[in-house]
Amino acid sequence: MDLRKLKQSFLQLQAELHPDKFIKKSQKEKDYSAQQSALINEAYETLTHPLSRGIYMLELEGISLEERDVTADVGFLSVILDLNERVLNCEDVKLLDEIEDEVQDNLLAARDAMVKMRYFFNIVESLKEKRLSLPANSS
Repeated sequence: MDLRKLKQSFLQLQAELHPDKFIKKSQKEKDYSAQQSALINEAYETLTHPLSRGIYMLELEGISLEERDVTADVGFLSVILDLNERVLNCEDVKLLDEIEDEVQDNLLAARDAMVKMRYFFNIVESLKEKRLSLPANSS
């Protein structure tokens, strides 16, 4: 994702729809402007953060991501609880650095999962395109 282009688009849309530009307009137009401006802000925030962007991509395909979904993975929850406890009880910067390195390793693994997700989304898009190219009754 080109974050520079995203920011340019965001600023352009905000300039066009910002509520300050609708002060002398009807209440309906003011409400529309405020609503659209809020949606633009939310979209920008979603797209600029990798985690929220990934969650949004899954939701587009009807896959929701809930915190309770991870509760079945007791090993993962144990690691997270341990990391949180170590951070809370840590009194040494060197130990914090070690914990951070451990977390960074896990983030790299998460990145690999996101890369794999991208490939699956490419296949989903190919499936959609293929369906559109086939006659409606070809099953």
